[in-house]
Amino acid sequence: MVATTHPMAALWIGLTLLVACGTPPTLARIIADLDGDGSYSTTDVALPTLRDWGALEGDAVLFHTGATLDLDAVVNEDDGRSRDRAIRNPGTPHMRYLRDGEVAVADSFLGLSMVSGYAHFEAAVMFFAGLGVVLTGEPAPVYFHPQIEGPADLFPRTDNAVYLPATDAFFLMPMEFLQAMPFATNRGVIVHEVTHRVWYKIAWDGRMLALRQAIDTHAATVAWVLLRATEEGVADFFGAVAADNPRFLVPSAGTDLGDPRDLQPVRSVEAGWLTGNMVSPYDLGAVVASTLWGFAAISGRDATCRALLAAGVAQAAGLGDLPSYSVGELEAATIAGLPPADRAALCARAAASYAASWLPFQGLCP
Repeated sequence: MVATTHPMAALWIGLTLLVACGTPPTLARIIADLDGDGSYSTTDVALPTLRDWGALEGDAVLFHTGATLDLDAVVNEDDGRSRDRAIRNPGTPHMRYLRDGEVAVADSFLGLSMVSGYAHFEAAVMFFAGLGVVLTGEPAPVYFHPQIEGPADLFPRTDNAVYLPATDAFFLMPMEFLQAMPFATNRGVIVHEVTHRVWYKIAWDGRMLALRQAIDTHAATVAWVLLRATEEGVADFFGAVAADNPRFLVPSAGTDLGDPRDLQPVRSVEAGWLTGNMVSPYDLGAVVASTLWGFAAISGRDATCRALLAAGVAQAAGLGDLPSYSVGELEAATIAGLPPADRAALCARAAASYAASWLPFQGLCP
């Protein structure tokens, strides 16, 4: 890891221009950390899935610049069917690099952020592949700093990273108000978003939007809301595991936004949430994430990740035509997939958070 301080131009001192001819680089320099005073650190990583350095195109994801997302053209249909009509003029990056030995260094901070983003998307794909989850088909597109058209309250224009199932695509918005570590350079944030895509495929069976459209009862509406809130906790958990940081959001969003989603505190379900009465899906999501983090402390991260993914697959199998869900069902199914020798400790950890919704655990926990 290389420490570099403001001004950022110091990063490129003493480097030579990388041209198309010659031996391609073996490593890329990416941002590892960024502080509020403008200082940052970098690290050099291999990008084994990157095929085209100039276009930032590879087997993990496909980066696009200059695109416009038309929200009025997005319809609630699965399988990314809105992508072609809702996204206009996606461009190909034209990356420029300087060379530091065998290391390619993007020649601007924006370029450095994009390369960092590719590295973290690649790491996310490899992280899930290591857990046995390999999504087939073309690599998902990533739209870097797109323009947004349509109602302002439907989609963030800045300071966010988003997976949009209707387009089956990721969007990395520019940082404007959160002047800290860009989301593109935060591994936990990127793995959080990739988790949404994985969960959409394996736990919603690719039918999340169709199920939402088919809902015609209040109970099914509540179940859909609870499933989505639970998914936020699942995404935070996988993001924290991949980043090896239970406070992974803080470097980008600060303590005001990051601390309420810190996975280390023991958090508790509130009775009002059982009927979907939450200010934010992150209310329940924070409880889910911290509980899973607690499970991992007992049974190990790898075992907990695998049991959670198996519980997600079982969730998809039981969805039916209308969603039905009670708070704690996924967590109880995760316990069931972990070693029986850990059962008492896992149940005790669940009891600390789910007193208001203990029914899913009753047949499992003494």
